[in-house]
Amino acid sequence: MKKASLIFFLLALVLVLSGCGNKFGNQEQEREQEKNQEKEGVISSIRDAMGLGKTMRCVYKDKSDEGEMESMVYVKGQKYRSESAFQGKKMVGIFDGETMWSWNEGEKNGFKITKQCTDELAKENKNMEQEKNRNMEGMEIGEESFDDAMDVKCEESEDVDFSVPGDVNFADQCEMLKGFSNQAQDMMKKYQGQMPEVPKGMQ
Repeated sequence: MKKASLIFFLLALVLVLSGCGNKFGNQEQEREQEKNQEKEGVISSIRDAMGLGKTMRCVYKDKSDEGEMESMVYVKGQKYRSESAFQGKKMVGIFDGETMWSWNEGEKNGFKITKQCTDELAKENKNMEQEKNRNMEGMEIGEESFDDAMDVKCEESEDVDFSVPGDVNFADQCEMLKGFSNQAQDMMKKYQGQMPEVPKGMQ
């Protein structure tokens, strides 16, 4: 009887040890896969690519009202140059860490806006969610503008020109957005003044 119990104990011990071996083997396999990905140089997050501090080329898909759009962006730290094809036009954007310039290739007019401006507008509109959503939609700049990017693939690249073209006239988009914001706030104040008072007992 004691001999049988000893055999069962040894069998159970073997099973436990083999299970531990599989666990450690799986962990080793996962570490090996991560090393292989690092060797290949493919990164699936634009934020992570920006954090490397070296020039990276990322391709990704982005959703818009018109559907999915395939885009490309070169990043180096917080700077980036984005290129997107839409309706036969090539849209270019350059962000230097503070200011965003955007224009259509071949055209002489574009827009510029600073991150400080978008942050201020977001703060002003924090109590006006509908207006904020309408006027600020798609206006995120910096690394947060890539939060919705899909199917991201980033690889190391040669250095890229992040300079802004001198022959394009850039209109200040901040002033336009501030105008929309001020109009919305004036309209809200106007309508609030015209709203009838709530009868006592119904508040």
